[in-house]
Amino acid sequence: MGAKSAKNKVSLLLAIIGVIGELMICVGVLLGLFVVWQVWWTNMQMGGKQDEIVAATRADFGAVDTTKTGQPQAGDPPVMDANAAHDSTLGLMHIPRLGGTQTTAIREGESLDVLNAGVFGHYKNTAMPGEKGNFSTAIHRDSYGSRVLHIDDLRVGDPIVVETEDTWFVYKFTDYEIVDPTDVYVVSPDPYAARKSPDPNRAAAQPSERYLTITTCHPPLVSNKRWIVHAKFDHWVKRSDGMPAELINPNEAKKIQATGTTVRDAINDGLKEVRTSLAGTAANKDEEK
Repeated sequence: MGAKSAKNKVSLLLAIIGVIGELMICVGVLLGLFVVWQVWWTNMQMGGKQDEIVAATRADFGAVDTTKTGQPQAGDPPVMDANAAHDSTLGLMHIPRLGGTQTTAIREGESLDVLNAGVFGHYKNTAMPGEKGNFSTAIHRDSYGSRVLHIDDLRVGDPIVVETEDTWFVYKFTDYEIVDPTDVYVVSPDPYAARKSPDPNRAAAQPSERYLTITTCHPPLVSNKRWIVHAKFDHWVKRSDGMPAELINPNEAKKIQATGTTVRDAINDGLKEVRTSLAGTAANKDEEK
């Protein structure tokens, strides 16, 4: 009798565990579907909205000769007013490597009410475009327009151009890092100096160069980390003189200046090595036979 009772208890326990397991699977599937739906829905909502924002910003800035190459200027670049109002438009971000979505508006502030418009949000209290320090921005990666979904395609030397009403600021991509959301040193005045500190997030780094930083979520759909892009100021061009060479012929610029490798290149190279190694091992075994 006792054995039968014990057996019934075990069966009941297994049944309960089975039900809990099925519920957890259902919850996991629902959460996954919610994430996919949210990404799809926000991208649908945005549609061509960013392009409309870009067109409106260009209309405010006035016409520019898109066929004329503006020459790099000597001396320090002009600096924008640092007292921009929250959610006001600062300019446009051009990233030729990202192709059709290369131009996106930049607005003041990094809160969700700014970022959910699918734009770059400028971290308040970081440098302005052209200013010595770190012009730092944030943007959604896989939602609200997905403007930088393939940001991991960037190669060392790729141009990142900030367009303001009067000036083109040309930065060149230097490197990336993957960090935790709490690693705020990446937007410090000198992220490289801060990174070398024993306690980067508390480092009192002073501005020494003109940098640009982009922070976005990583990996797509999970977003528990942050993908950080760093670029260094290269030169500036008067908007009245035309466009930077990097934007007039971006494909040629990519051929000349892109000298690094992407994360995907590194992964593919690693996979090739593994395949080669496995093929070699298999060949050796065949010879032994």
